[in-house]
Amino acid sequence: MRTSQEMQHGLRAAERIAQLGGQPDFDPATLARRAHTDYTAPDEKDLKAMLEHNLLAERIVISTYQEIARWLGDHDPTTRRLIESILEEEEEHADDLTDLLGS
Repeated sequence: MRTSQEMQHGLRAAERIAQLGGQPDFDPATLARRAHTDYTAPDEKDLKAMLEHNLLAERIVISTYQEIARWLGDHDPTTRRLIESILEEEEEHADDLTDLLGS
């Protein structure tokens, strides 16, 4: 479910980029380089490590979206609302992970 939701976030952002006359860039060769989080695969038997890693990634993403929303301010309210909507979903993900970790 999260993977499809993350894909939807990317598609929604890409649609807005296109609406603004830009060209969304999904090139796998540069996508990883532009990411704000690293991809690591903890031992598949260490559920707690996986959850902690995912929570850290969610917090990085949340911080990034907060920064984007602040940067947009009142200059582009449509894009800011899109970012805030995605941010709200990311915050829910982080809350879910926190609950699973019992912290």
